[in-house]
Amino acid sequence: MGFTDFHGDERKEGIRMESVLSGDNACETAAEAKKRFFVLVSHSLTVEQRRDIRDSFDNAEIIHAPPEVLNCWSDIPPDLERLDDFLLPVIRWMESECRPEDILFIQGEHGATVYCVQRAQSLGLVPVYATSKRVLTEKRLENGRVETTREFCHVRFRFYV
Repeated sequence: MGFTDFHGDERKEGIRMESVLSGDNACETAAEAKKRFFVLVSHSLTVEQRRDIRDSFDNAEIIHAPPEVLNCWSDIPPDLERLDDFLLPVIRWMESECRPEDILFIQGEHGATVYCVQRAQSLGLVPVYATSKRVLTEKRLENGRVETTREFCHVRFRFYV
């Protein structure tokens, strides 16, 4: 696919309802072909992310990974030499639930993310990640200490290339 973002005209042309409907099953309706946005992250979607999905992905249906997949994704052992066997529940979920051109929001442990993004692309999925703006605030306390607060604000989803 090779698209770097979805806000430009090129992205709007990238995934068309016609391409979903032009398969062997000519009886599909537009309702059946509604965009699907799968979520594979270790946290809940923010209000801003939900709004962005609605606005940028034609109000796509949001589908969260099941608990057994999230448990695997959220607790990747740092001492494993390879992740392919460990990530089998994630890959099986992607293969069984996702269909080509579905969007997959995927973020997490770096090696696992790279592996799963490559697998998603090989399945014809459209993997995305969230970008954020970081706001740092420092407050001097009476005792001389400094309290630092980091706020992450969702900016957009970006397509892996």
